Amino acid sequence: MRDDSDWAAVRLGRSQSLGVQVPDSLGDTPWLHPVRLSPREHLVLQLIGRAYPNKRIARNLGIAPETVKSHAKSIFVKLGARSRIEAVVRALMLGLI
Repeated sequence: MRDDSDWAAVRLGRSQSLGVQVPDSLGDTPWLHPVRLSPREHLVLQLIGRAYPNKRIARNLGIAPETVKSHAKSIFVKLGARSRIEAVVRALMLGLI
C-alpha cells in the first residue's frame, strides 16, 4: 500500500512528464493562496480532472457548454493555470480535488 507521500510523488512525476511546471516545494509559489471556488466551479474542476470534455461536463451538470467554458476560465484565473492539466495539477497540490 502506498502512503500519501508516495502518491504525491506519482502525481507530480506524471505532471512533469506532461510538461506542466511543478515547483520543488510549495513555499515560493505565487499562486499558492487560499483559493475559493464556487460549488459549481468545484464540480466543473472535478470533471475536468476526470478528463471530461466540455460537452460531457455540460450534459452531466445540465448547463450549456459555453457556461462550462466560463467556469473553466474562472478556475484557471483563480489557480493561475494556463491549461486544464495545469489547473488539475495545482488543484491536486492544494487538496481541492
